[in-house]
Amino acid sequence: AKSLVKAGDKVLRNQLLAEGEGAVTSKVHSPVSGEVIEIKQMVFPNEAKVEVIVIKNDGKNEKAQSTEDEMNLPASKD
Repeated sequence: AKSLVKAGDKVLRNQLLAEGEGAVTSKVHSPVSGEVIEIKQMVFPNEAKVEVIVIKNDGKNEKAQSTEDEMNLPASKD
């Protein structure tokens, strides 16, 4: 997936962080609100190199406004 954020960016829970460029891809959303600390390559046990977005959780759990649209889900009631 191609990163849509960079180090230093503030992100919200469920904000779109990255999206794929190929035939078999998925969108990546933030599980927390906070600040992007770094984007780095990591090697997983299966020896695959993967780009990882590291986020420092701010504990506020602030939610992105357009989550339902980005995820193609029906609007939530919260």
